[in-house]
Amino acid sequence: MNLDLTPRPQAAPRGRRILAHAGIELTNVLRNGEQLLLTLVIPLGLLVVARGWLAGIVDATTFPAGVLALAIWSTGFTSLAINTGFELRYGVLERLAATPLRKADVIAGKAASVAIIAAGQLLLIGGAAIALWWRPEPTPAGTLIALLDIAFALITFASWALILASLLKAELVLAVGNLIYLVLAGAGLVVAVPSLWWLPTAALGDGLRHWTHGLAPAPLTPLLVLITWAIVSAAIARKVFRWMS
Repeated sequence: MNLDLTPRPQAAPRGRRILAHAGIELTNVLRNGEQLLLTLVIPLGLLVVARGWLAGIVDATTFPAGVLALAIWSTGFTSLAINTGFELRYGVLERLAATPLRKADVIAGKAASVAIIAAGQLLLIGGAAIALWWRPEPTPAGTLIALLDIAFALITFASWALILASLLKAELVLAVGNLIYLVLAGAGLVVAVPSLWWLPTAALGDGLRHWTHGLAPAPLTPLLVLITWAIVSAAIARKVFRWMS
């Protein structure tokens, strides 16, 4: 048996590169205590508080949907903005330019990690809510629309994150990102505020709350709002996002 030890210096297939980068992004988030606090601990804590101390005050049917919206908001915006801001500060993205990863591969890896985290949040937080008391009554059409709401919300929030990371220094991204997180969390995201229907956070919260009621036909206004925000936000992010510190 002859062994062929001829060097083959070539990059891995593009799909493998993207998956490998997504794995690194995912690991970085899971190792960061602050990010876990935002993505899991706070949403789960809100469910426990609602079950124990806010019973009868909040709507038992729709409140868990608002908590799910909050989790998506924290992953799509806050975590991504802070991580990207510090990557720019320490020149991580510049160093990635020396690897076979293309710019599109880096974005695809980040998008994949955000999608994986969001899916995990939906399963864990939704499962915890059902275990505590939640009994949603979704329809198949409503579920499809809710998934589209989540997808376009993530595009919007991720675009905001990249814009913020590109315009501010890392320390300011940390402070401003958390401030925006707190302000918009109370602006129709967890609890409905009808006058703020035009905000993407409120639209996501409204869309998921409609999903829990199983309304037929499912209202399309939140989805149209999110599609509009996603198109505009992604276009701005493409213009302003920078790769060099």
